[in-house]
Amino acid sequence: MKAYQRRFIFIAAAATLVFALFGCKKGTPEQEQSDVADTAGSEQVRAGGLEDVLSLWESGDQESAAAGFLKINWQSPDLFSKTSILSLPEREFATLSASERSEVQGKAMALAGTIRQLVKEVLESARASIRAKDYDAAESQFNAVLDCGSALADSDGLAIMKMVGSSVQGAALKGLIELYTETKDQAKLKAAQEKLSEL
Repeated sequence: MKAYQRRFIFIAAAATLVFALFGCKKGTPEQEQSDVADTAGSEQVRAGGLEDVLSLWESGDQESAAAGFLKINWQSPDLFSKTSILSLPEREFATLSASERSEVQGKAMALAGTIRQLVKEVLESARASIRAKDYDAAESQFNAVLDCGSALADSDGLAIMKMVGSSVQGAALKGLIELYTETKDQAKLKAAQEKLSEL
């Protein structure tokens, strides 16, 4: 298989994963709201440590991961470590050997899947907050997801991560639109709708 064919298959698979990211728009009414802000163990997450949060999620400590996600400093220069796939520029990826690219692609797809799961959890918690009429919590949760998406989409990273970032942004903005429709905050509703239309 030629290099461009492998690249096409990778991008197609990435697009499928990104589409699946938000295939389920809302959580079920039976889902209870998670108190992610006060979860024990969230102290393990350093400010600006997305990879720490993802590691917690992969280890099975999903509650601490969701709590840590809300505490991340998305403007931190340490958001992505220098050795992380999240920091790998697309131009550098293109210079790798075929075997190295294949390895990176596999790791990137797995990482995108973890981000997918974590973000979905936070979105479901935000919608649970809306149902509980805890609108401040819902707004904070949706905005954390939006900041995550922006950090990924605006980075100088791999194309798949930028695609994931754009999808995360869109999902967060749709959530904010739901929230502001519920609260009848017309100014914020209009701003969220405009941002969504620009994606």
